[in-house]
Amino acid sequence: RLRSDDVGGEGLALLLVWTATYTGLHDVRVRNHSTGAVGPDARYDIRIVENAEIAYPFEPDDGPGLASSLTANGLPQRRDFHRPGDVDWIEFESVAGLTYLIETFDLAANTDTVLRLFDAESRELARDDDGGAGYASRIQWTAPESGVHYLSVGNYTAKIGGPDVRYSIWVRTQQN
Repeated sequence: RLRSDDVGGEGLALLLVWTATYTGLHDVRVRNHSTGAVGPDARYDIRIVENAEIAYPFEPDDGPGLASSLTANGLPQRRDFHRPGDVDWIEFESVAGLTYLIETFDLAANTDTVLRLFDAESRELARDDDGGAGYASRIQWTAPESGVHYLSVGNYTAKIGGPDVRYSIWVRTQQN
């Protein structure tokens, strides 16, 4: 077995990225994890693409000017460091006087997030590495003023990247 995945795509779909180490024939095996879905109605499509450019839903997000939005108290975002050295930038609206809890969680085995918080002028306000569960990051911060703030999330080991270097992030308000 060279590579396997059962959660890499959207919903129940799979996404497997693999680079061949030799020229020749390779086999692909697809297996259904549901024991209830069998027979002619249990169908799937498979697509193998050479030199694929994979669409990452939040890219490009490699700086404050390209940051994707995250809503406080909204749904978490599932992200990945799609290439070595990738840093994800996220913007969110803050309200003066509210305390925010910003966390990464549900980290893949090879992910160790470093979380940084910036104001609208790109001044660093806070930073955390491993303040959450395991290698996850956590910042608790009270907004001194309302407006846009930015988060950057990088992998501590910047030389590791790919669709399996994943994490989730959310921003939540807390009672003061």
